[in-house]
Amino acid sequence: KMGFTAGLTISYGYQPLELASSNDPDTVRVLIDHLFGFDLGVGFAPTKWLRFGLDVPILQITDSSPTGAAILQQLGSDDSQIGIGDLRIAVAFHPVRQRENGRLSFSIVPWVTVPTGSRRQLVGSGTFNLGGDLAIGGRWKYFKFSTHAGYNWLAATEAVGNILADDEFRWGVGLGIPFGVGDRFEF
Repeated sequence: KMGFTAGLTISYGYQPLELASSNDPDTVRVLIDHLFGFDLGVGFAPTKWLRFGLDVPILQITDSSPTGAAILQQLGSDDSQIGIGDLRIAVAFHPVRQRENGRLSFSIVPWVTVPTGSRRQLVGSGTFNLGGDLAIGGRWKYFKFSTHAGYNWLAATEAVGNILADDEFRWGVGLGIPFGVGDRFEF
């Protein structure tokens, strides 16, 4: 759909930060047990098949076990469990749209991440990242469903303690329930 969009996304990550030794990769220590994210997003679609977006993780809340928190402190992380994450700028191409071509919509979304989050709070990468997602979604009578998979390439990385971050494979699923006049809103 053409026009402006805005929204708040709530996300959850189970054990999003683990530490493994290169000498013993079977031994894994969980550093962060839970991550709750609240992201504010705005976008503009000049055509039906193109959208520009800006996502700002306005609140990232982490929870660690006492062992994970002790390791994080040894690595130089501060004690704060709340922070602002990295800003993401995206361009979405929608070559297949459900309303016009069939049962599902398909999108290709390249993006760049700008380092605005705090590395000491472990909610920012400290460097520019490049990546992209492939997304599939659809709408059925009373709900919307979507899933995506993608890759995040770290152009450079800085050590936290003696630990270096690496590229990451990303994925997610979502469910929305449209409501209001003309289904303009979604929960």
